[in-house]
Amino acid sequence: MSRLVTAMRDVIDCIGSGKQAACSGQDGLAAVDIACALCESVAQGNSRVALPLIASLSTCQI
Repeated sequence: MSRLVTAMRDVIDCIGSGKQAACSGQDGLAAVDIACALCESVAQGNSRVALPLIASLSTCQI
């Protein structure tokens, strides 16, 4: 079973049972921020990029 299918089943189970998901929305946003930073680094000639790249991540509450 793929990791995506496993993650989706976990989310669906959590919706049904009310329990906490293994990964929070904040975890997901942080992963997207890292992916965006990697792309930005490549676009800038592999330079170092400060995180959080997405400024709203430091104040976002999910």
